[in-house]
Amino acid sequence: MTWAEYYERYDGWQESTQYSRLASIKDFGPDGSPSEEICDCIQYVDTRTATSILRRALVAGVRFRAAEVAEIADSGQIEDEEALEKLIQTAVDAYTGEQLDTLLSCLPDPEPVFELIDKITSKPTHFTEEDVLTLLPNLPDEESIYQLVN
Repeated sequence: MTWAEYYERYDGWQESTQYSRLASIKDFGPDGSPSEEICDCIQYVDTRTATSILRRALVAGVRFRAAEVAEIADSGQIEDEEALEKLIQTAVDAYTGEQLDTLLSCLPDPEPVFELIDKITSKPTHFTEEDVLTLLPNLPDEESIYQLVN
């Protein structure tokens, strides 16, 4: 079964069937990955199925946009911190301050987000003044604040 076939049918299945049919997905599709569909699907299945979908998609190489990453994290459907950490690293575009703020508020351990902010701020960055002001209250220490502001 392909991801497209699963996505087309999942909402007509019982929760147990949604979960059990995941094992039959052999192909998540071409390089234009189905991240938008996966993000949508995760919102409407139980947390066990959502986590399994995300894990399988990440293993298959699906990459997500920063907005999708923030939406998935904010949904509360993924309770597996390791899967969320890996998801954060898949973003194909740049995070805004608001998206990083969402990630900081969603993760029980914000360390992966702080590491991402450190990585972003170690290079010339795209942050606007609004982004910086959004992130400042959430940073763990003065060194992080200094790095972000500079």
